[in-house]
Amino acid sequence: MIDIVALQEHHLWAIDLQEHQQQSDFTDTEYVDALLNNGKSYAFIRNGNVLGACGFIEETTDRALMWALLAKNIKHAMIHIHKAVKKGIENAPYNRVYARVHTDFNTGIVWLNMLGLQPEGIERQYLKGHDFAIFSKIKGL
Repeated sequence: MIDIVALQEHHLWAIDLQEHQQQSDFTDTEYVDALLNNGKSYAFIRNGNVLGACGFIEETTDRALMWALLAKNIKHAMIHIHKAVKKGIENAPYNRVYARVHTDFNTGIVWLNMLGLQPEGIERQYLKGHDFAIFSKIKGL
C-alpha cells in the first residue's frame, strides 16, 4: 500500500532520484520553498520509503506549474502514483496546468503524454544549459 501524505522537506531528501532529476537542488531554499508552499504538494510513501513527491506551484489562481520527483526504483508503484497524479490534475482548480521535462528524459515525456498533457514547445537552455520541453493541459480541451 502506498500512503499519500502532505509533503514535508525531509521527504525530498529521502527520494533516491532518477538520473534526469538529480539536478534538483534541495539546498536551494527558494526552490524548496516553492515546492512546499505555493500550492498543494504530496509525498508517496511505501513501508517508510519515499517513492516520490509531486504537486503544483501556483502562479495565478488560474494557472499552475505541475512538478514531480520520482525515485529510481519506483517499479510497480508507478501505476498507483500515475492514477493519483492523473486524478490530482483532473481535480485541480486551475484552468491551465503545465510541466517541464528534460528533452532527453523520454520516460518523463511519455508519462506527461499519458497524463493527458499536450506538447507546446522547447525552452532552450532552460536549466544548467539543458533544453526542456513544455507540456500543458487546458480544462475543457
